[in-house]
Amino acid sequence: MREYYPLCFYCSLLDRVENTEKGYGFRKENKMKKYFNYIERREFEFLRIDINKSGNNFYPEDGKIRIPLTFIPHIGFSLSDQIVKNAPFSSFSDFVLKEMRFKSNRTSVLNLIDIGAFDSLNKNRIALHDFYNEWVSVKSRYKKKESAFIKDKMLKIWAKHKDKGDYNIIEKEDKEKDVCKFNIFHRLVFTREEKRKIKFLRDKKKIVLLTETASSGQRFLVVFNSELSTEKIDKNGQPYKFYSVEDWRGNIKEVAAFNKTYPLIVKSVKMGERYLLEGYLGKDGIIIIGKKGYKNKSEDPAIPLKRLKNI
Repeated sequence: MREYYPLCFYCSLLDRVENTEKGYGFRKENKMKKYFNYIERREFEFLRIDINKSGNNFYPEDGKIRIPLTFIPHIGFSLSDQIVKNAPFSSFSDFVLKEMRFKSNRTSVLNLIDIGAFDSLNKNRIALHDFYNEWVSVKSRYKKKESAFIKDKMLKIWAKHKDKGDYNIIEKEDKEKDVCKFNIFHRLVFTREEKRKIKFLRDKKKIVLLTETASSGQRFLVVFNSELSTEKIDKNGQPYKFYSVEDWRGNIKEVAAFNKTYPLIVKSVKMGERYLLEGYLGKDGIIIIGKKGYKNKSEDPAIPLKRLKNI
């Protein structure tokens, strides 16, 4: 079955595994995380939990695997069934209105918001989180009221929170790890050849983890996750920008690209790709590249992982 119907096989496999750590002491392991890595190494992708598309189980969708609602802690099959029966939801307010018909809990809905299950309806997760947190404390008063009256009360509460916006990339990654026990969409998966290169560079002390950075120049093997800011101008009139990077152990830090390095980063770096980065740790915990105090050893501030054999 794995050979001819791999997606169905993997969905069935994941449905039989609990997203919990088992074992003793340092030997604890999360089998769900292990299977996620195994499946991704075979070049299959996962689709995010979606309030209108996810169900009770993993299932194939457009050549990918859709993660179910039951993957989230505090959401069992009974609650998941109720959500599926009342779907589709046209907006978050539509979900909140329909939710009054069935039994749910604050934690489960807040978890769904924090991992992006409502992004197809509204991407402002902080606004949704704070709105629902306030709404859930008063909604019991309006259960017997007409929908028009309830909507009016909801709009008044929403007006307080609607401009709060969304989490930044690092906050999203932290929320995802807190809720799901491991990062589903922000994990680096390396091939065996890449791992051998990493071990070689690590043994030779040519690369360090982001958590091991010192004030002197260092090299980091990272992936560029996203841009954390638009282009800014420093005191000398030079452009710079902040990025989110992650090392091979899942540690995340901010990187600031300055001076001559900045246009090189903009030109050559692609989000989601792996690079060897040269820089040093600033006073505020941000990795600085291309600024006075440290000269790059090479003209290329971010060397693609494919070229590591030449280092």
